[in-house]
Amino acid sequence: MSTRTPPRVVVLLGAGASHPLGIPTSGEFFRDGTYEALDSELRDVLDRLGKSYGVEPQNVDIEHVLSLTEAAAAGLLASWAPRDPRILPRLAEEAKRIVYEKCSAFKTALCANHYLSLIGGLSPFATSHVSVFTTNYDRTFESCFTATGFGDILSFHDYKPRLINGFMLGPHGGSVWSKDTYSGGLDGSPSNEWRIPLYKLHGSVGWVTKNGRVYDVGTELQPELSQPPLMVFPGTKGLPSNPISRYARYRLIEELERADQAVVVGFSFRDDYIADLFDHAAYRRGSRGPVRGLRIDPAESLPADARMTWYPDAFTEIRHVKRPFGQVGRESTPNIWCHRESGQLRYGA
Repeated sequence: MSTRTPPRVVVLLGAGASHPLGIPTSGEFFRDGTYEALDSELRDVLDRLGKSYGVEPQNVDIEHVLSLTEAAAAGLLASWAPRDPRILPRLAEEAKRIVYEKCSAFKTALCANHYLSLIGGLSPFATSHVSVFTTNYDRTFESCFTATGFGDILSFHDYKPRLINGFMLGPHGGSVWSKDTYSGGLDGSPSNEWRIPLYKLHGSVGWVTKNGRVYDVGTELQPELSQPPLMVFPGTKGLPSNPISRYARYRLIEELERADQAVVVGFSFRDDYIADLFDHAAYRRGSRGPVRGLRIDPAESLPADARMTWYPDAFTEIRHVKRPFGQVGRESTPNIWCHRESGQLRYGA
């Protein structure tokens, strides 16, 4: 691939991307005394879930809990309904509180340094198109971007990074989500500005719904909010009903159809719907075949229950990467870089 035509790149960040910053993966939220601190009724539900999935209750996937409580609230799991109908709603609220607390507990100062290698490796493509998608509830990636650029670095290759996350200033001072923000933010950007769209597939801490609209109010607890600011979806791993998630998934398949390269970091492909989007995009690409990808993940290989048919062989898989972008801290060692002759992203020390 000629370096004169920078490739279109899709980046998908899973839990493994945030994990080095102290954010739990979905199966770690009830560890470190969290399970033990719950009351006996909530522990009983986690015990049942753990037995059904063959894991200890401390290792129950937080998304399984959210899916269970969502389905039970819709009357779809009568066999799971406890005698006290208040238990599952209480568990749902407790699970969301745990997600909020653990996804908000990170050091902002480390984030830019953690993602420096990724942004630096992508920066030669600033004149083409880079789209970033994430399944993470935390705000570690977006916290890197300030009004003056990325962290304390003003520009990469003479381009100043700016994040477009779908939110714009609302009529009452808050940031309100609108899909038009993406087109408005990406069109007509200054010649020295590199605009990066970010799409959050599963929701985020700091988001709330009011009068049918979604607002970004930040992660600080506010007196007028009866619950911590947090929006999580889809819970069940299917077609989401929330318009933000629907739009993000529409953009994912659209970008995969047009992309030249995909970079997947810390994502296990257990989300059936997202895995199907990768397969469907490969089908719609026809003779072009699956977009070639770079997969960086602490796991040895794609898990046995990953729902993929086209894509496993299309990825150059990197195994046992505990620090996907180098060491966290000021002495970070970049390990994602652009191969100038091929125009492809490569991984290595």
